Amino acid sequence: ARLLRASMLDVAGQRHVTWARLRGLNDKQTERRHILRNASLPMITAVGMHIGELIGGTMIIENIFAWPGVGRYAVSAIFNRDYPVIQCFTLMM
Repeated sequence: ARLLRASMLDVAGQRHVTWARLRGLNDKQTERRHILRNASLPMITAVGMHIGELIGGTMIIENIFAWPGVGRYAVSAIFNRDYPVIQCFTLMM
């Protein structure tokens, strides 16, 4: 929430937002079309980085509790030297 708020405040002060307001768009349209669309880019980056952490945590949990899944498949691929699977898992993380 902090990242999105800081990004929205940063984008709200830019020229294209001022021009949109001068053009006569109301606040909701300006917020939706110009501010939120440009402010969501850092959020997408942060979410992408957290997905790698979640997959890494899944890998640990699946090995501790012996649950079948993607993490366990990746660990068995590492032990069996299955390079295409390792590359795919690394790309996902």
